[in-house]
Amino acid sequence: ITIKDKGNSCTVLNSCSRKFLPGEYKYISIFSMSGKSAGVTAKGLKYPLNNAELPSGSTLGTSNEFADSEAEITVKDGILLIVQSAE
Repeated sequence: ITIKDKGNSCTVLNSCSRKFLPGEYKYISIFSMSGKSAGVTAKGLKYPLNNAELPSGSTLGTSNEFADSEAEITVKDGILLIVQSAE
């Protein structure tokens, strides 16, 4: 599920993997929407994650930036909210 407006895009990932393109977005943040999300991997970002665990409320995935022409985010167990923003 993805919801977009003029400067933001919000995507929900549920135990899956997805690629993201920077396009008009400078920042990308990853938030756990379940008690905790496990097996979180983020490639192609300035601050990559490798099989990390993100509890709800964690700031570990906040305000990251694209380092490559695309990023791939994977969550093995849990639900993530991916927020891309222009500012």
